[in-house]
Amino acid sequence: MQFYTKVQYAHFEEGEFINRIQSDYKSTISQIEVFPWERERVKMHIGTATPSITIEADNGTALKLSLSYNKRFVLYYFTVDRKMYIYPFSRLEQAYDFICIFFKEGKVSVLKYPFRKQYVSKKKAARYIDNKSFWYTVNKITIMPKVKLFLMMITIWVCFVSGITLLQNIKTGDSVLSLIVLFSCLLLPFCLYHTIIIANHYLKLSGIAIYVTKGDETIVYKTPFETRQYLKSDLQAVVLVCAEQRNRGIEYGIYYLQFADGSMIIISSIMLNEQEIVTKFGQLPIRKRYTRLFPLVDKNFML
Repeated sequence: MQFYTKVQYAHFEEGEFINRIQSDYKSTISQIEVFPWERERVKMHIGTATPSITIEADNGTALKLSLSYNKRFVLYYFTVDRKMYIYPFSRLEQAYDFICIFFKEGKVSVLKYPFRKQYVSKKKAARYIDNKSFWYTVNKITIMPKVKLFLMMITIWVCFVSGITLLQNIKTGDSVLSLIVLFSCLLLPFCLYHTIIIANHYLKLSGIAIYVTKGDETIVYKTPFETRQYLKSDLQAVVLVCAEQRNRGIEYGIYYLQFADGSMIIISSIMLNEQEIVTKFGQLPIRKRYTRLFPLVDKNFML
């Protein structure tokens, strides 16, 4: 059986790990002893991305040694089907016996040892240890949430209009057809607005991908023709262009990121929303510019 370790620091985001290497008990203990636990404790936030060292077995189980409150530590054990158990303790050495057992057996007997079951969903448990992909793009998959929300809003509108139309027809005897035409005319601008924006973002940015995480200083920007790398420290401005009156149900925007060498990269809100931009590029405030109608991609945009 093979084992791998990976590391997570306080300034990382959920699903972000580095230094994944094949490991054994001795080298893992060495990693644990040189890890800056007390330095990381100052900046830590308890959750799915708490500073930690995770050990993964190739049978699907995992053990995660992490910081906890009140100068304590916690050992998370994850079964193959992502059931989660925890064992809190005060000194690092108290985890070594369980780590040794894990390396010998590829599992830990939660009935035999003092682990407490945590009643969280499999999806939530997986967020503690699974690597997340930090490549963002505009494609048929990523536009689907916007399209589904758009269609849901149309469905609600149609149901509402149908009900009003039926009630109005019963009360007044007016022509159903004339009311349908009236409400359809009201719905048409809404449909055109969202269709134009989604189509524009998809057509202009399809084939472009960006790799960016909270903890990594490097940004990778891929186009169909080239791959470029940037440093966050070279980022000089982040400008968000969005509609002056934002639709509360669906929000669109274009982020223009300018670097010290004068180059610029474009990110659609379909790729990364505003909160994700703040998380990953928090060192600079986002300057907002408003457009009266359509926040469309402009590859000749000037800051």
